[in-house]
Amino acid sequence: MFYQYDSANTFHVPKPFQRDLTPIFQAGDSLIPNAAFSVSMAEWEEGGFADPHIHEEHMEAMYCIAGKGTAQIGEKIYELKPDTMVVAPAGILHQLKNAGKDKLRVICIYSPAITTNEFLERAKQAVKAMSEK
Repeated sequence: MFYQYDSANTFHVPKPFQRDLTPIFQAGDSLIPNAAFSVSMAEWEEGGFADPHIHEEHMEAMYCIAGKGTAQIGEKIYELKPDTMVVAPAGILHQLKNAGKDKLRVICIYSPAITTNEFLERAKQAVKAMSEK
């Protein structure tokens, strides 16, 4: 099966996050409905970040393809740069931040697979929680 990043599918997460999320291959795909993993692209502008969060049922591997940033996995902080990867096991707090002036681009792989709705709903909840502060 063939899949391609398509910015037409991007969901923009507004300030303060400055994050774009693009599903690439998700659970429930019509060609491979029982996939064991899903893939998305996450991109942060300068100063952008993901809220600290936990996926109770999903491991998330995050592979940096451009830019530089930091990744908190549990209590540890790691430097992200092209060709580096961090993995957050299910149930572990994690957060990524853009630490440079260029766009931070990260391929995110979830196992087991998540649906596009689950993927975007978590981002919407983060924005709502931030606006209520």
